Amino acid sequence: MPTDSTDPGVPSPSDPPENESLPSWAVAIPGVDSPQPTLLDPQGTNDLPPSWSLTNPESWQNLTPNRFRHDGWEHDRRRVARAFSNLMVSERRMISFISCGGDAWVERRVDAPDHFRIRATYCRDRWCKPCQSERSRHIAAVLLELIEPRATRMITLTLRHRDNGLKTQLDWLYRCFARLRRSKLWKTTQRGGAAFLECTWNPATETWHPHLHVLAVGSYIPQQALSKKWLSITGDSNVVDVRWIRTPTHAARYVTKYVTKNVSATVFRTPRALEEAIVAMKGRRAALTFGSWRGVPLRRTEPDGEWERVESLSEFFARLDRGDEDAIACWPQFATNGRAVWPYDHPP
Repeated sequence: MPTDSTDPGVPSPSDPPENESLPSWAVAIPGVDSPQPTLLDPQGTNDLPPSWSLTNPESWQNLTPNRFRHDGWEHDRRRVARAFSNLMVSERRMISFISCGGDAWVERRVDAPDHFRIRATYCRDRWCKPCQSERSRHIAAVLLELIEPRATRMITLTLRHRDNGLKTQLDWLYRCFARLRRSKLWKTTQRGGAAFLECTWNPATETWHPHLHVLAVGSYIPQQALSKKWLSITGDSNVVDVRWIRTPTHAARYVTKYVTKNVSATVFRTPRALEEAIVAMKGRRAALTFGSWRGVPLRRTEPDGEWERVESLSEFFARLDRGDEDAIACWPQFATNGRAVWPYDHPP
């Protein structure tokens, strides 16, 4: 069986200073005016470290639903709002994006009184990072149940650099992938799977590099043969990567790595690139299933049971700040790894 190739990795430049001007309405977006400095991790993300912590009671002071949900991506949220304004997106979409996470409350399961969850209104916009993260968790959970270890591979399909716009490149990438799935090589080796779009932006050359990460279930597919077939389909691109998934843990690492991002961090730091990406990806499925996985809903169903409303999330945070033992006990159900956990991202 093939061995894993090394992860090529794409270096990301450092974040530019925050000196961009904003429209007056964007400044008023709840939760985006934190004075915290930008801190980049080694992967080049724009996310700031959260200003609250599960284990630090001092950070619970003045914790609000907006700060809880959107803390950590203030700069990027502001950039998306500005891009929406420049692109004159619909008022409904703008309001939904700005108010995401509003009207939040705590619910308790009637037949399991120690089980709590948060319900709220959500924008579910692909450019809202908390909503995208929740969607990614749903997809990852579904895929991990479908993956067959030792029969699943992560296949990356790339395109050679082109000077045309992102929309044109994405149209071509999806057409080529459809042709690949119709080829004899693919049909005789792969039964089904899912594909995820990722678009990277190189600010130095001002070029796009879209590619697909494909989870494919089937038998061994020679990388050299796949490269040759991909070249014959695209006409100029032969760079592909095939990695064998050995165990469920191995699968989980790949799924969570590639399902959680559609664009690189550099896209958010370049206004023109962000606006182009928003337009190019409008109405386009960034996650798609094929073959034996076609039609599988990439979303977990809500647990059965009757739930009752307990209090608003603001009231819960007030009890938490006062040191209420019951609030502290259920606090870990709402956050993990320094990030907010919102179990179900559909509106109530």
